This record gives sequence, C-alpha cells and structure tokens, in this order.
Amino acid sequence: MIHLEWEDLVLHGAIVHVRNKAQWGHHIKDWEERTIPMNSDAVALFARLREQAPRTTGLVFPSSAGTPIDGDNLSKELAAVAARAGVPWCSWQVLRQTFGTVNSLKVAPAVLKEW
Repeated sequence: MIHLEWEDLVLHGAIVHVRNKAQWGHHIKDWEERTIPMNSDAVALFARLREQAPRTTGLVFPSSAGTPIDGDNLSKELAAVAARAGVPWCSWQVLRQTFGTVNSLKVAPAVLKEW
C-alpha cells in the first residue's frame, strides 16, 4: 500500500494491479506481479479518496513531501488506530491473514493463493 499508485487501480473494473516499483526501490516479495479484485466498498472508498487527492503525485497515500510514507511511521499509525478501536494488537501481517481467512470462505484456495 505504501507504493500504491493511482495507475494501479482500475476502479471501473474493480481491480488492483500489484506491481514492482523500481522508481521507489520497491519490489514485490516474490517479484511476481498480479491483479487482485476489489469489493464494492473498496472501490467506493478509492473513488472518494481520488476526488480529494492532491494531483501533485501519482501515489495514493503520499507523505507530505510527495514520496512514499515511511513504513515504520505507518505501522505506528496502525497501532494507534487499533488501540482507539479497542484492538489490543494489530499488524499489517495480521490484516493480510484476516483478509485471507475471510476470503477463503468465498473463493477457491488456488485463486486466493494467487492474490
């Protein structure tokens, strides 16, 4: 999400392209780019965010300098949000695993593995 760019989102097709980002020195864990579907709530959220987004950068979640947000700072923000919500402990990995668990009831395991 740190390196997510508007060109990675296809809102009318409800998909996200997960891509390597050489310009930011970022590569996907397995180097294998893929396409992930979005549900209607995610599409609506990104559409609203796009309306409010500054046009100075292609990043969906830029820092105030227009560069990718620092991952450590983002993790601290996630911990603060989780604490306010009464969640005792949360990490990006926990969210990823939760996504997998919830969606394992909806899609075939081979499809979920590709996401």
